[in-house]
Amino acid sequence: MRERPNSNTENTLEGQYPSIGKGQGIRMKVHSVIDKTFSHKNLELAWEKVKMNRGSAGIDEGTVAKFEKGKEFYLDLLHHRLGEDTYRPKAVKRVKIAKSKAILRKLGICTVMDRVVVYALAQRMERIFEPKVFAWLDK
Repeated sequence: MRERPNSNTENTLEGQYPSIGKGQGIRMKVHSVIDKTFSHKNLELAWEKVKMNRGSAGIDEGTVAKFEKGKEFYLDLLHHRLGEDTYRPKAVKRVKIAKSKAILRKLGICTVMDRVVVYALAQRMERIFEPKVFAWLDK
């Protein structure tokens, strides 16, 4: 495991946001986010969001239904690869969809595994960059 880059408390976010609830401000010290990103619980929550949004298959032709059938295997694989720093996203599938009769819009479709990783990272980053939104959860 890597050493934390900043171990002093000078860089904590304290008093930067108005008090929430019972007069308590937000105090947060942010270190590495990657270990929280690839936790099994976070990956499962991210998978649920990807499943709800459905979506098309990416360049690997892997569908949401295929991922659902092997969910435990794929989530364990993601957990392992992210933890070992060997995960590499696949190329994005490029398609054109009709925006109007004469205009085509370019669209990039990520693989299902890449979408799970994106949601997992977004879930962790939101707590850091939007702390007011999540303050009620921490009570």
